[in-house]
Amino acid sequence: MNNERIVFLDTETTGLSPQNGNHRVIDIACIEYVSGNPTGSVIQTILEGAGKSSNKVALKVHGITDVSRIGKPKFEDIADNLLSFLKDAHLVIYNKSFDIGFIESEFRHIGKNISLVPHCKKITCAMELSKQVLGVNKISLDNACRRYSIDTSSRKIHGAYVDANLTASLYFKLIDSSIKPLKHTPQQVKHREPKAITIPRAYKHTVTGHMVQLNFCKNADCCNFGIPAKNPRLKPDKTPNRGLGNDYKLTYSKKIESYLLTCQLCNESFTMINNRAHVQESIRVNSIGVPEEPSCTNRSEGCCNVGKGIYSFPDIYKKNGFTRKTRQWAIPNVEKGTNNSKPKTTFNFQPMYGSQRFQCKSCGKNFSVVLDPQQKHYRRDVNEPLYLAFVNKGIVNRQIDVLDLNPQTVYDKIDFFYQQSLLFSRFHEVVLKSRFAEVTPVLSCDRQYYLSNWNDTHTPMPTRVVNTSTVDNLSGYVLASTVNFDPTSDSSYIKSEYKRKNEGNKPRYYRRFGQYVLSDEEVESPTDNNFINVPLQMPRKGLLVHQTYSTLAHFEKVKSLLVDCQSFIYFLDNDSGFKVGFPSVFQGMIAQDRLYAYVLTTDKSGGANLLDAGMTEELKARAQALKTEYPDESEKKLWQRMWKTQFERPVTQPGKRSEWLINPNPKSRFVAVQPLTGVNEVSIEQASMILQTTSLNGVDNWFQVLRRLVNMLERPVTSATNSKRWNAYAGYNPTWMSKLIEIMRVYNNFCRTNEKSLKDKRSKDIPTTPAQRLGLVNRVYNAQDILSFSFNKQFLGNISPHISDF
Repeated sequence: MNNERIVFLDTETTGLSPQNGNHRVIDIACIEYVSGNPTGSVIQTILEGAGKSSNKVALKVHGITDVSRIGKPKFEDIADNLLSFLKDAHLVIYNKSFDIGFIESEFRHIGKNISLVPHCKKITCAMELSKQVLGVNKISLDNACRRYSIDTSSRKIHGAYVDANLTASLYFKLIDSSIKPLKHTPQQVKHREPKAITIPRAYKHTVTGHMVQLNFCKNADCCNFGIPAKNPRLKPDKTPNRGLGNDYKLTYSKKIESYLLTCQLCNESFTMINNRAHVQESIRVNSIGVPEEPSCTNRSEGCCNVGKGIYSFPDIYKKNGFTRKTRQWAIPNVEKGTNNSKPKTTFNFQPMYGSQRFQCKSCGKNFSVVLDPQQKHYRRDVNEPLYLAFVNKGIVNRQIDVLDLNPQTVYDKIDFFYQQSLLFSRFHEVVLKSRFAEVTPVLSCDRQYYLSNWNDTHTPMPTRVVNTSTVDNLSGYVLASTVNFDPTSDSSYIKSEYKRKNEGNKPRYYRRFGQYVLSDEEVESPTDNNFINVPLQMPRKGLLVHQTYSTLAHFEKVKSLLVDCQSFIYFLDNDSGFKVGFPSVFQGMIAQDRLYAYVLTTDKSGGANLLDAGMTEELKARAQALKTEYPDESEKKLWQRMWKTQFERPVTQPGKRSEWLINPNPKSRFVAVQPLTGVNEVSIEQASMILQTTSLNGVDNWFQVLRRLVNMLERPVTSATNSKRWNAYAGYNPTWMSKLIEIMRVYNNFCRTNEKSLKDKRSKDIPTTPAQRLGLVNRVYNAQDILSFSFNKQFLGNISPHISDF
């Protein structure tokens, strides 16, 4: 031992992190050894912990109650003695990052910026040493001691002195190569009989014909990435072996009361996915807005041309005139007067086309194809003002009064606006794939939550719906907004089957309709601080889609638009669903190195416990050192160097395995990023440039538009008399909320310009819409363009792509 002075240290705390929750040290112990023998010199004391209460988990671990700490010393009372005790010692700690992080945080609380690394002669982590010597990826202090037959009976609960003593006994055995540990940790609990748990089976996609299996490792740096788990092999007696058929295992999670799929190569765990539910929800979302091609209607006589569209099979039909001549519809337009003059009323004339008549050559049946979508509309004159009202903070009840309409007419017209918006965007987005093939899109993705009101006073609980959106940051074009609500499927049948087959007793990944939330108990807990502690229920009409499957369907929708894109960048908000859903859907593109994807976190979304004052000062010092070393380099190049060094210093959140890269730019609102697409020399070089522009601005601006301009989507206000979150303007049926989101998406993409922002910048540029900036269209559209758009007229005018493109 060469007279080496070693100090074994341990602490007990009020929680897991000094940053997240401002947790404090409440028990500390240091035991001195010289030449391998205890000297009797010890520091051990319970601390008052600045009045911070222990959380339930910490209290269960150490048993130190808040009351027992009253009147105990403060950390500042022992700080100088502790520093003297540790000075130039070889410090040994089990899980050193935890204890050092807390101790350095305590010093900062009393105004001392102390770093233990230079203060001590050497610091050893006994946990890392145990993993190295024993050849394991993870091991607790108890289990490491059991491998060396060290008595742990005194450790019924954690205590700093007991744990420091055990660490000392363990350390001397770890460094003595003559002492051989047990090959396996002695079993404390009897093994359960192996249970036959199978991986959710692959499901054949009914459109593409491909077999879909998403139960694989989502870690792009792992060799198992994209390789599906296999079911357990059977013994000769047909009983299942423990574990699975390849490098995976199933881990039971008490939190979600279900099994997780754990990769044995990287130790990452993932929610298991019901492949059938995923395929069904993806097909449903992708089928929204697909135009129906007109065909022969003679079903009664069984004509062979029924179902054969007039555009796909033009030779089996002939045109047979129109139902009436084209007429003009006069639309009054009031223009503001200038220079105190009176307003002027002018008339815009809109053509009212007759329907095109076709004749089937097989049966001679005549049928008509509508060219004017607004024909035979009740109160056609109010369509445009009503549409503009709903995309400009219009209130349903107010419009009923102003336009003298009954409620049913208003909701019928909302449905018409929705259908027209779908057709209009579907037609113009045909060129979106080819446009993305020419550029490198920078996309941002996030979720937004809404509450719909209840309509039964006996159950005063709202329903929460979630909108997952992806926006192009450069143009502001909203690629997709997917709401986790299905208004069209047969909810009565699905709910009855759920009850009849006791599906609620099965894990979601085995259910027939696993994509749906079919009981109030399964409504997911809120993740947005604005909705915490609000009781929720299922909608009484329609079906609520589980967020996992809504997210997967959203990414499938976006992926279909990017299929020809050679390279793109994707920034996502810090959301556990995105970390599972994104690699699941984009696995093929990730493997081909066609994209760079990063999860971004802020202080509010969980990043606060990644960064402390000491790290902030270190980053500032490093940035200043680089400026001194490379005085002639641009600021952009210096930040690139900073980001490259961050890849060498990833950090983890307390109790988590995922690694984050701290943002070296203190001006950014994003504390850290997490790569989803793997890390190598090429990706680090690219990332060091990409991460200088980390931004969720596109999706943030879109969500701001929805909150401000769509009245049903505004935030509910809670007060002493409104604890249940009643929203005076919210809908009672999420159907209308989801339709208004799509109406707003299309209006935002094709009609809303950046005129205001250009004025603020005093720019003389011509205002443009997101669709113009993306290169989809060459002009600004208006509400009437959307309302009068006719898919059939476009095809019959021979100015459209082939019908199969839709």
